[in-house]
Amino acid sequence: ASAGAVEHLAIARVRNLADFLIAARAAGCWSYGAAAQATVAYDKPDYRGGVIAVLGAEGRGLRPRVAAACDQLVSLPLLGRIESLNVSAAAAVILYEMLHQRLDTST
Repeated sequence: ASAGAVEHLAIARVRNLADFLIAARAAGCWSYGAAAQATVAYDKPDYRGGVIAVLGAEGRGLRPRVAAACDQLVSLPLLGRIESLNVSAAAAVILYEMLHQRLDTST
């Protein structure tokens, strides 16, 4: 069941997210923050290495210091008057793209 899927994900709780992202970069991980105003589409980065998906609070998005600490901000294309998705829907789309790239053996 999907409720048990969380048991298979690496989830971290950190005191200061911006500082963690800076340390993760030094360790070779790239961080991608979801932001409505980002100019890079969510499916353009190469997610096959060590990556961190960063999603902000619904309504407020990423805090400025956290957004600045991300290596790249990505957006999900939306149509009409819809300005954003809820955080769980955005996470599902981005995580699925990460999985898709990792399973793609054509590259």
